[in-house]
Amino acid sequence: ERYDRSRGPVQSWLLIICRSRALDALRRRDPALVHPEPHELLESQADGQGGLQDLLEATQSCSKVHEALATLTPLQRQLLALAFFRAYTYAEVAVHFAMPLGSVKTLIRGALRKMRAAIGDPQ
Repeated sequence: ERYDRSRGPVQSWLLIICRSRALDALRRRDPALVHPEPHELLESQADGQGGLQDLLEATQSCSKVHEALATLTPLQRQLLALAFFRAYTYAEVAVHFAMPLGSVKTLIRGALRKMRAAIGDPQ
């Protein structure tokens, strides 16, 4: 249903779909990185540095990000999710959504500007 003859031959479309699915499968199987000395991580957190103040700042920062994400359209959120959380390139995002590359770049940049404004970043 999603194949559009005007965008190219069916073989190219199928290869791109297969490539995207294969990359998705590889990303799902990618194991989490294990720290060689996990007890060192616990010790560095337990040394009393920061504590409640760090937790409060992290919570406030997290809520600002969630509020900023809520200002985006569903399409912008999906594009950002693939680009930043799944580490897709702009080209991979464009293929995944069957959109022109320029449109993907424009939408992602617009979403980032909108988020910066919502968070209060002057950039």
